[in-house]
Amino acid sequence: MKIYVWISITIAALLVAFAFIPTWNQYGFVPTDVATVNGEILVSGSIGISTKNMYDRTIKMTQKASFMQCSLDETKGLEEAIHLSSNPDLYNHNHIIDIAASDHLKVTLSVATIKNRHRESTVATEHSIAQITCFDEYNQMLWETILEGSNETYYGPEIAIYNDLIYVTGYTRSPDFPVKNAFQETLVRDSNFFLSCFDLQGNMVWSTFINGTTDSLITSCVVSQNHIYITGWTMSADFPVKNAMQETLRGECNAFLSCFDLVGNLEWSTYLGGTGYSNAQSCTLEQDHIYITGYTRSPDFPVKNAFQETLNGQCDAFVSCFDLTGNLEWSTYLGGKANTRAQSCMFYQDHLYIAGWTSSPDFPVKNATQDVFQTKRFSNHFIEDPMTNAFIVRLTPFGELETSTFMDYQGHSLRQYVDHPSCMLSAMDSGNVLLAIYQVAGSGESKLMKARHDEQESNTLFYILTDDCRIISHHYLF
Repeated sequence: MKIYVWISITIAALLVAFAFIPTWNQYGFVPTDVATVNGEILVSGSIGISTKNMYDRTIKMTQKASFMQCSLDETKGLEEAIHLSSNPDLYNHNHIIDIAASDHLKVTLSVATIKNRHRESTVATEHSIAQITCFDEYNQMLWETILEGSNETYYGPEIAIYNDLIYVTGYTRSPDFPVKNAFQETLVRDSNFFLSCFDLQGNMVWSTFINGTTDSLITSCVVSQNHIYITGWTMSADFPVKNAMQETLRGECNAFLSCFDLVGNLEWSTYLGGTGYSNAQSCTLEQDHIYITGYTRSPDFPVKNAFQETLNGQCDAFVSCFDLTGNLEWSTYLGGKANTRAQSCMFYQDHLYIAGWTSSPDFPVKNATQDVFQTKRFSNHFIEDPMTNAFIVRLTPFGELETSTFMDYQGHSLRQYVDHPSCMLSAMDSGNVLLAIYQVAGSGESKLMKARHDEQESNTLFYILTDDCRIISHHYLF
């Protein structure tokens, strides 16, 4: 009889112990940027892990930085994918925000939350940093460096390679963030964004703060023609402007565009916006012009030589073109009666490409592959966002609309979260266009993702397009 009692007690004890053991579930790859080099597709992002306590059913999310190098046959699909990840023991949350590549180097920029970095402290704390990692063409890590001060360094970083130098932007709350040969040496408020330059061995060449006394954020950075161009949004009435097309903040939040030389001196800088909210999301450069795109709620946003002169919806995309001295050459709205946001732009083979998402069935289409807004919904209970379609638009360098089409494959609901782009553009060596779309889907074609305490299905869909936005093929990355 006693043996049965002991067996029962042992089983009960094991069940109680098992209830407190965390279980791990990988929930998928969340992309943040895409690039192409030497025929390979590079995708940055993070692998998500959920930890579930079986006793109280609580879920803790952890992100591990990763980027994938994918070999893609344009008709057959993905042939292989290589994951390169950061040290899982050092970081609690770590995700690669941006990736840049040249013929011989790949450089990633990640944001990480470090556990117990300050050893003198007995309190378990977390501390956010920016981290630059450089790989050679064979994916061997060459070096790694950390950008941090005594406080947080995070949010919206961008990275670029130009003339054997690496340029990094981001956002910091650290007054002791490393600066060198700086245009702005001190933190103006409790947080500033920064612009830093490194050589190919990871040594800092120069670094500067940039900001006014209110919130600002860099969303895109391009380096070419011996200049650095940054764009984003600002709420600062004293944001640094110089030789500006628009000298004052007109609304609560305006876009901005700033130009620096390669040693960090400000050459020109301007606001761009109306009395409503405006936010620039991406910029791209061709030989004589810089193009920026984003979204605005301003009925008086600056337009010039526009194919759409008025705000049609609550929120429209915008596309603006400047010459290399900061003069506005043309600017237009883009949207229908609902919401439209442009998220990525690329100048390629004498054409300007814009990608984003819209919830407007009357979004302007022309020479479209898909000219009807996709409204098919699946019965999954977790999809609660308004139906959205991706879009891609092709313009001439002078702002004339050539092609505009919805890009929604089999009724997928496009992710709308603002922390990372849903739509990403890149040029392919073959002369074709790569459009990557991160989606929350209901078609059953993608694997279950455990995130935000909801079961969601997600994947990244690669479209291979001709230069006039005709679909050659599509491929999934789960």
